[in-house]
Amino acid sequence: GHTDERGTEASNIRLGDRRAEAANGYLTKQGVEASRLHIVSRGSKQPADPGHSETAYAHNRRVEFRIQSGGPLRAPKN
Repeated sequence: GHTDERGTEASNIRLGDRRAEAANGYLTKQGVEASRLHIVSRGSKQPADPGHSETAYAHNRRVEFRIQSGGPLRAPKN
């Protein structure tokens, strides 16, 4: 879960976590086994768009996911 740069980093981490949890819930409702999912909140640390406009903020409020094949899931590297 990612957020834009506005707000404190602590609140952005919590918001990113809630965003990731929502995506996690959606994927499990679609049939993905919960044991195959791992969530991480990045807060505002890795912006997709480095700008400081409403458009950039909208790009940065997002969830990303990676699909891995074979073997167990591993936590992403920070």
